[in-house]
Amino acid sequence: KVSHSPEWRHHLRELEVDKLVVLRMNQARGNKRAMKYSIWLASSLRGLPFLVQELRQNVSSDTTVDACFCTIVDILDEDVE
Repeated sequence: KVSHSPEWRHHLRELEVDKLVVLRMNQARGNKRAMKYSIWLASSLRGLPFLVQELRQNVSSDTTVDACFCTIVDILDEDVE
């Protein structure tokens, strides 16, 4: 699976893609799909602590909470398979 590929993750971290995504996430907050993919990508690069931090900081944002839980479901789904 792509998200479990150390080379994929390492290469994108070297390019600082995670920093770019996090910096631009505020612009995606009004767009559910953009937010979902932004949170998924940032979480796949930064790990579960990032996801928990986003939930804590944005608990009043339906879009962010939904994106975080969708990401958790994706993570759990991959672990089951």
